[in-house]
Amino acid sequence: SFAWLLRMMFRRMTRSAQLCIFALASPAAALPPAHGLWINRRTLLSHGAAASVLLPLRKAPAAAPAAAGAGVAVYEIASAALDRRSYRGLRLANGLQVLLASDPAAGKAAAAMNVAVGSMSNPEAWQGLAHFCEHMLFLGTASYPDEGDFESYIASNGGSNNAYTDSEETVYFFDVGAGALPGALARFSDFFAAPLFTESATAREVAAIESEHSKNIQSDGWRTEQLLRATRGVSGHPYNGYLLPPRD
Repeated sequence: SFAWLLRMMFRRMTRSAQLCIFALASPAAALPPAHGLWINRRTLLSHGAAASVLLPLRKAPAAAPAAAGAGVAVYEIASAALDRRSYRGLRLANGLQVLLASDPAAGKAAAAMNVAVGSMSNPEAWQGLAHFCEHMLFLGTASYPDEGDFESYIASNGGSNNAYTDSEETVYFFDVGAGALPGALARFSDFFAAPLFTESATAREVAAIESEHSKNIQSDGWRTEQLLRATRGVSGHPYNGYLLPPRD
């Protein structure tokens, strides 16, 4: 059933999740230690981060702060000598990889979640399911059931948010006033812990995604990309499927 497929995809997403927090905030905006991230190059650059944070992690010496809790590994982050930001890498007890970054001069905080599941994980008979899940996570959670709660909180605190589904990953991200980061993280983390997937939102988002598809097919670049996906590579390979399929 469709509901079973949704649960299956969500379980796969949560098993593959790498929670990403890229925090550009003053020291006064304390970060909850249980939250963390791995940020890919696209997400880093979209928030103006130094590429140096993509250098390998080094296990921190014993003297390094390790108050994050039992089962949490702390790492030093290699960075450029002139980089004004400070970084810390963590691996949480549940396996999530973490990158924390602090810039006292920044006016906003930002976070991202990189889930290592994308369109190539779609069941063959349910093309577009990964993208549909991306949409649905924004539409209410157990702790924040109102569909517009996250959007309203982010907007009222001078922020913005978005997400995208790629072939092998789905990335969610937001920025917000530094003082509002804890509340934003509480709402954001519930996306991946307890989304509601309500029946009313499901029907509406199917229509919204169809509208998005109708817009995209007017683009030569989008049509070229889908043509290449359909004709390049081994027949039957997951890459041959749709990133964003038509409703039928």
